[in-house]
Amino acid sequence: MRQTSRKKPPATAAAVLERAMKQMSEWPTTWQVDEPDLPYGEGLLTEFKPFVTHLITVEQLSASSINRHLGYLFLLGGELISQINYFDEKRRLSPAKLLDQSIDEEGGPLCRHVADYQQAHYDATCRKLYAFRHSRRPKSR
Repeated sequence: MRQTSRKKPPATAAAVLERAMKQMSEWPTTWQVDEPDLPYGEGLLTEFKPFVTHLITVEQLSASSINRHLGYLFLLGGELISQINYFDEKRRLSPAKLLDQSIDEEGGPLCRHVADYQQAHYDATCRKLYAFRHSRRPKSR
């Protein structure tokens, strides 16, 4: 008698995207230190969503890769919220502008919540986010 496999069928991109967006929706309250942090965190989330959508629907990364990038984006958002609480001048920047000033082709800001060997993985996510954002900018003439 042949046994049937009990493996779950692979999740569709739509299901993966829905799950990722649900997970991300909780981030701003987790990052929040003070009341003004919540709308700022929601603004960061608005900047992250197109990137996550791209990873899932265009690049079609594996679930483990998506989860890894989500984890590092969560840490990046937390670092940026910390920055606006330490430096008043950074709070005056829009979330998009602060994000653009914080990531580049080398990575992101130092993450205080990862071990030294994990910083390279965090920076890889920041570089990928930078490349994505940079590729979407209109070309100047």
